[in-house]
Amino acid sequence: MKNALAVVLLKMFPTYMYTKWLGRFVETPFSRFLIKQFVAHYQIDLTEVDSSPSNFQTFGAFFRRTLKAGARPIAEGVVSPVDGRVQVIGSLPSDGTMIQVKGKAYRLSELVSQTGDDLNLFLGGSYITVYLSPRDYHRIHAPMAATLRKYVHVPGTLFPVNAFSANHIERLFARNERTVGWFESMYGPFIMVMVGAAGVGTVQLSFDPNVNTARRRTWYSKECRQTFERGDEVGYFTLGSTVIVLFPNQVEVKWLVKAGDRVQMGQAIAHVQARQPTVE
Repeated sequence: MKNALAVVLLKMFPTYMYTKWLGRFVETPFSRFLIKQFVAHYQIDLTEVDSSPSNFQTFGAFFRRTLKAGARPIAEGVVSPVDGRVQVIGSLPSDGTMIQVKGKAYRLSELVSQTGDDLNLFLGGSYITVYLSPRDYHRIHAPMAATLRKYVHVPGTLFPVNAFSANHIERLFARNERTVGWFESMYGPFIMVMVGAAGVGTVQLSFDPNVNTARRRTWYSKECRQTFERGDEVGYFTLGSTVIVLFPNQVEVKWLVKAGDRVQMGQAIAHVQARQPTVE
């Protein structure tokens, strides 16, 4: 009963207005006073930040902080695109069902806001979901060397993406505002989905200021040929969210992490190789 009431109140809460005004506030000089309290509460490791907290003019600037060179060594193989905790590692069945948490599911076509042959490549493939808490470094990086060939901004709700919401909000990741990147690598295509959340005033692509959920509330798609080396920055979040990376059925994925593990950007999370054709 208590959880049911909390879900009702969460659905009634004006998350968009909350996100809009919070996003504006954290970009004002008045928000600087939050930095010291935030660092203490979340025990932020300042030794890896590339500037002293006193040098940040706003809380928002501190939250999307960059790190010192070498703070996140880039391993071989597939690396984690973000700091966070692995929520789910799964395989995609033929109907495209993905696991949100145990007992909660959603569809690949809903998540990426697309149907067609491109999605068929991922049926029988694998995926990983990583949740970023407020304490985490919030920049998003390429998990392997690749070319971004298309990115899509999908408008939606802005529910929180914490454990409570994941357990109680149906199709959470397919409902929230998100940016979907379609990449091509030496092993074939992969998809990286950056899911927004309440308080996340921005899902920003580093190379395109037009993809910014603080300014754009409409569906947006653009083809491109933006190349990344493994570990290169792709974009950033503010105030916590989730990244989902999906691999096609043409590659074999050997996972080096499991659900519940904490990961850091640049840490090896998997090895991939081309799947050998079946001999009949």
